[in-house]
Amino acid sequence: MKRMLLFLSAAAVLASCDSNDRVSAVMPADEAGLIRFGVSDLPVTRAVNESTAETVAASGFNVAAIVGEAVYFNEKAAKSGNAYYTEGKYYYPQSAAIDFYACHPVDYAISVSDNRSSVVYEQDNVSDLIVASRTGIISHTGDVELVFDHVLSQLNFTAKGTDPAVDYILKSVSVKAPDGGVYSYVDGTWERGTLADVEFFSGELQIMPEGTAVADAMTFLPGDIQLSVSWECRADGQLVGSYSKSTPVCGDEDAIRIEPGKNNTINLLLPNADAVGISFNIQVNTWESTAQDVILN
Repeated sequence: MKRMLLFLSAAAVLASCDSNDRVSAVMPADEAGLIRFGVSDLPVTRAVNESTAETVAASGFNVAAIVGEAVYFNEKAAKSGNAYYTEGKYYYPQSAAIDFYACHPVDYAISVSDNRSSVVYEQDNVSDLIVASRTGIISHTGDVELVFDHVLSQLNFTAKGTDPAVDYILKSVSVKAPDGGVYSYVDGTWERGTLADVEFFSGELQIMPEGTAVADAMTFLPGDIQLSVSWECRADGQLVGSYSKSTPVCGDEDAIRIEPGKNNTINLLLPNADAVGISFNIQVNTWESTAQDVILN
């Protein structure tokens, strides 16, 4: 799972961090107790469309602080110099614990209701969403480490034919998945929205015998999804068969499930089971016997 580390208070960047999987940050508290944020200069992650140190540096992140049952602040933190600051200046309250909740990108605001923090996400299939939380923090306890997790699922497809005698042409792949949802910081679960069809691929893609990657990755809410796939089988340029198949519906015990925070790859194995090749089998019957009388006058 790709993660980004965020530290609250003065601390050195973690030297042991894997630069492909994590980025580190520090949030120092100065002598006056001002709350501010700092971020380390680390490489971007390998995957496309993932939140990275660069995307955070460009647009900042949202962070909410809860003291007791009251919202202390809920604002964007943006980069200024070598640190990140909220729009207002806030200080650690004396002898009071703070619960911190953060998310990126800043398009998604943190909602606090009945002392429960959440993020409302509208599906767009290209954005990442990372969240972090840490509770019960008092300023003099030292560094506070927040681990940002990817809470969506990346989805990729590959396709491969199962009949070497024909050529496979992929026509379409669509995914039925929630159109959005609400992520809860309390238990790290999603309340999934209404199911909607998302077109992953449409066109004509020739599938190589060793298999072929299908389009670019998209992001979806984790959990059950349903796939609908159509393809053709051709031989010597002639159409052998056209097929459209769907996997079990969401909620079925055999439904496909994708995991949060992971780049899920689904390998589509395309059959040719319904196609019947044209062939001939011949038989030459033996001569039958017949006789008749002919009178010659």
